[in-house]
Amino acid sequence: MCHLDIIRDLAVPLSARLLADLFYLDLRTDENPNGSLGAAELYRHLLNLRIWGLNNTDPAQAWNRRRRAQESVRVIIDSTLRLVRDVARSSRSSGLSISAALSGLLSRGHGLKEGSLRSCGHRLVEELLAQNDSPEHVVDNLWLSAFGGAGIAVNSFHEVLSFFLDPEHADLWAQVQDLAGKDDDDALRAYVVEAQRLTNPQRNVRIATQPDELEGKKIQPGNLVVLMLGEAGRNPADVPDADKFDAHRQPAPVKPFSYGQHACLFEGLALEFLTGLIKLAAGLGELRPAPGPAGQVKRIRVGPEMLYLNDSWSDLAFCISS
Repeated sequence: MCHLDIIRDLAVPLSARLLADLFYLDLRTDENPNGSLGAAELYRHLLNLRIWGLNNTDPAQAWNRRRRAQESVRVIIDSTLRLVRDVARSSRSSGLSISAALSGLLSRGHGLKEGSLRSCGHRLVEELLAQNDSPEHVVDNLWLSAFGGAGIAVNSFHEVLSFFLDPEHADLWAQVQDLAGKDDDDALRAYVVEAQRLTNPQRNVRIATQPDELEGKKIQPGNLVVLMLGEAGRNPADVPDADKFDAHRQPAPVKPFSYGQHACLFEGLALEFLTGLIKLAAGLGELRPAPGPAGQVKRIRVGPEMLYLNDSWSDLAFCISS
């Protein structure tokens, strides 16, 4: 029997790898063996940015969150800038055969695998540089995009996996395991989407720009409007049999992803990532929560916010880490 912290040891490192490869961050991997950051360190830096930028709602914590975000963004900018400058030098020398060859050999992108996600990140950097962006501006685009993907995917994995591992849903978990064993990814994705609909607490905040009326309440320009996207997907007025699991139902009118100016850039990729994690978990024989507190996620709700305790019960965060 093996004991695994499936959040800390599986979901967090894979999430860090996904974001680092996609946005060409300096994570140490087989394709970037000289990377300056490990998975846990990079993930922590991205979470510091996310919490300060999107969840800085506690005045008592605001200064520390700002300080941690400043420290983290400096680490990410400095490490990523070295990579982007390598790409810029390689691109400038591409017309000179000898210097191009030397540049390619010395570049930290030399070990990329064809068709890998990191090679896509490398291509993204090339395209941004080709638009006459400076390396510094490209780096800002990369980290500003990356931190928005930190935390939320791992939270969703916890919610969906907890739903399937609930003893009341043992039959559904058996079906998920069967689909994973058959490599029926389309059907498995449908199960994940439906479990996400039933569990997701996603909410967005928007600022009204014009007068309107919503659910009988008058909205004025400048008012904050909280959009309960997760609950909307379970609203019986809009979703038939909203409290029932149905992997074959038509897509819900509201999905637990951001809309508007801050729409989720990679909604499809996020679902693939979540489905892949569930597939990995389903392949672990006799997977079940550890007995007692060790098998429980420590969390509390403060107002509308769900906060997670770390493994030593010493810190509260908006994103699960253990």
